[in-house]
Amino acid sequence: MQRKISRKLAIRIILSIIFICVSVRFISYVVEFGNESLQMDFSASYTAAESMNSGLSPYKNHIRRDPPIWDGVAIYKHSRFTYTPLVAFLTRPLALLPYKVAKWVWISILILSVISSLIIACNIIKLELSAEVLLSCGIFICLFFPFLAEIERGQIDAINLLLIMLAMMFMLKQNKGEYLSGGLISLATFFKPYCLFLVPFLMLRRKWRVLSGYAIGIGILVIVSFFSCRTLNLDYFSKHLPRISQFQEEGTMNMMLPMMIVPLYLKYTNTPAGKTVKDGVYYSSSTLRFSHNATLVKAIKGTKLGRRLYIMFNRTKFADHKDTFLSFLILATFIIVVFLNLFKSFEARFEWSNAQEFLFWQIVLVVIVLSGVRTWVMNTIWFIPGFAYVLKEILQRKKEENILGALICLSGFTIAAITDSVFVKILPGGGTLLVHKYVIAGLALFIGLLLMLRKNLYESIRMKQSLKLPT
Repeated sequence: MQRKISRKLAIRIILSIIFICVSVRFISYVVEFGNESLQMDFSASYTAAESMNSGLSPYKNHIRRDPPIWDGVAIYKHSRFTYTPLVAFLTRPLALLPYKVAKWVWISILILSVISSLIIACNIIKLELSAEVLLSCGIFICLFFPFLAEIERGQIDAINLLLIMLAMMFMLKQNKGEYLSGGLISLATFFKPYCLFLVPFLMLRRKWRVLSGYAIGIGILVIVSFFSCRTLNLDYFSKHLPRISQFQEEGTMNMMLPMMIVPLYLKYTNTPAGKTVKDGVYYSSSTLRFSHNATLVKAIKGTKLGRRLYIMFNRTKFADHKDTFLSFLILATFIIVVFLNLFKSFEARFEWSNAQEFLFWQIVLVVIVLSGVRTWVMNTIWFIPGFAYVLKEILQRKKEENILGALICLSGFTIAAITDSVFVKILPGGGTLLVHKYVIAGLALFIGLLLMLRKNLYESIRMKQSLKLPT
């Protein structure tokens, strides 16, 4: 007994030392991002809301206005803001704060969203929040490189992750909770349209109340958006959405500002070389280097198969939307693989446990990241909740048959978590593989999680059949 206590204490001490070291590293990065980095993606949203607060369009670049409203990066006549007017409307309170203050508020929201998402995951799978679990989760979050990229760019993916985890929690409460779950997913879809990819999986799991809540939520958000930003919505859907669909933040030469506007503005504001300026404060456009891609769409495009597919697409009516069509093709492939692997459990129609539901929806989040037309390293923070389940498997050590799935998942988490510079050094051919680093990590997680869920579900079916209970 005494040996057991001393061993437990030793593990806690070791984990505590590691956590202190990695948290110091993490905090130093966060401080650097807060003080030195522009946080390019957040600056686009903040500037759009700032424009709305001044009665201007969030989709135009107002650098030539007096006083100028500029995000520190945009070189086109249009702004870099690509979301619906409702998103800019919801960001308006933040734009009332000075940018350097709003940055820290946003960073705090992102960090709290990820921590909350992991805690929700632990509660869903009934993983006791012991000191060992909390320290392990803390170490993982601090070491997970894509989370640093998320903070450095100031993306919204952490908030979307929290919305989806809350949706999962309410979904498992059933009845009225399922309608609320659908509403939360609809809000996540307004922020990131590829959340629409959740719909076929909701149909596969026969979550009709969630789908009803989703439809109601979309309806409410459309009505709210229409009445809060009527003119902007008409402008967005008729003029800006076609441009965004084709070019995203960029555009053609004709769409660019006159060549000297940005350099003259930087000179006028005495901005040091290599820096940019936002609200009178100088920042670096980027303070963290990383490989961007996390989607199979881009990975496949560069292969012989991808080139052949694109030649085929060019002969069809999908010629102008090749990436989108390939994205749907990849999604359909994943749906078929999931269905074929879990067919017996769908056929048996027994009630899944919370842990089994969690595993399924974590697989779906991985699929969405891999299938999206444009998903980036920042989107891979959606992998984080899956760590809770793998940790539970390791701590329990009861189901030896699940160890293969857990090990494959650990390899996926490790590939995603290590910094890009370390990845290049430790792997032979790491420089070549770096472009596909997060795709490889996502595929490993998909395989590992699917193996664990398949064995878990089939074990439940066998147990029910051996007890001669109806499934």
